[in-house]
Amino acid sequence: MKIPIVFSCDQHVAMPAGVCISSLLANAREETHYDIYILHNAENLRAEHRREIEKVKTQYPDCQLTFIDVGNHFTGCFEVRNITIAAYYRLMIAELLPQYDKVLYGDVDMIFRDDLSHVYETSLRDNELIAGVNTRSNRDIRQNCEKIGHTADVYVNTGFLVINTKLWREEQLTPKLLAHTDKPYKYVDQDIINLVCQGRTEAIPLRYNYTNSLYADAHQHPDRAAQLSELELRSTVHYTGGKPWKSPCLRGDIWWEYYRRSAFFDAGFYYRQTMSYIGLGRYSFLSLAKHLTLRMIGKAPR
Repeated sequence: MKIPIVFSCDQHVAMPAGVCISSLLANAREETHYDIYILHNAENLRAEHRREIEKVKTQYPDCQLTFIDVGNHFTGCFEVRNITIAAYYRLMIAELLPQYDKVLYGDVDMIFRDDLSHVYETSLRDNELIAGVNTRSNRDIRQNCEKIGHTADVYVNTGFLVINTKLWREEQLTPKLLAHTDKPYKYVDQDIINLVCQGRTEAIPLRYNYTNSLYADAHQHPDRAAQLSELELRSTVHYTGGKPWKSPCLRGDIWWEYYRRSAFFDAGFYYRQTMSYIGLGRYSFLSLAKHLTLRMIGKAPR
C-alpha cells in the first residue's frame, strides 16, 4: 500500500525532520510504502539542508522523498511564540498534491512508533474534511475555542492529520483557509484548520498524536493505567513544548534512542548535549543546596 505523508520544514529543524522520517520508516510494515513530501521555502531550506534530510536514504535507500517549494505565499503571515511560517504550508496540501484524494500530515517534532496504514485506511469514510486527535477536553483549548468562535465537539491537534484532499479541492477550502492567515490566532494554523473544518472533523485514537501535554494530563489519572500501558509502548510521541534536541523534556529519551539509531547520529553533538544536560542537572542541584542553606540561616526568600 502506498501512503502519502507530508511534512513542513525549515532550516532550523532539518536534522529533527530526518530523525522523524527515520522513525516512520523504521516502523513501517513490509507492505507499507510511504510517499514522503516535504513542503518548504527554498530560502529557508537551502540545498545543504535538503541534503541533510536526504541522509535518510543511506539507511532506507528505497524511500520516496520529494521536496516541494511553496514559494513566498506566506510572507507576512501572523507569527507567535516559536511557531514559524512553515506551519502554514499544510494549508496548501490539497492543491500541491492533486494526485491524491487522501493524505497524512505530520509535524517533524514527532517520533512514530507504529505503522500508519490502519488510520489511513479507516479514517474519512464519510463526509469529514479532516481527522485528528481531539483535544477539546483541555481547559486552555476550550477557552480558546470560545474566543475564536469554535463551537463543535471536536477540536484536533493538527500535528498529525488525515486530510480529505479530494473534498478540500471540490469545496475550494484552500482559499477559505488562506483568508485567515493574517489573523492573530493563539494556535495559528491549528485554529484556522479547526475553524474552517468544524462540524466535519473526525476524532481518531490518542495514540496517533500523543502530545506532551496530553501525556502529562493522562498521568494525573491513575485509573487510566491500562490505556497508558499501550500508549507508552506504541503511541506517536509529539514533542509539543520542549524539544529534546535542544533541552531535557518529557520522554526525551525516546527521541534520543531513535536519533542514535538513525543516519543523523553525530557523536560530537550527542556528547555536547549530554554534557550540557549533566551541567544543567548539577547546576539545579547546587542551586537547591544553596537555597536550602540560606533557608537554614534565615536569608532565603520564601
